Amino acid sequence: MVLSPTYAEYKKALDNVNDRMCRELGLYYDSNYNLVIKKDNSK
Repeated sequence: MVLSPTYAEYKKALDNVNDRMCRELGLYYDSNYNLVIKKDNSK
């Protein structure tokens, strides 16, 4: 990202989209970077 401002801009946008999708779909990454569905404990 330091060597390529264009890539840094792309990576920032991609991270924002990923964060939004995870938040809206109730997903998260575990310590091994596996995508996991959050369990709903409100029931």
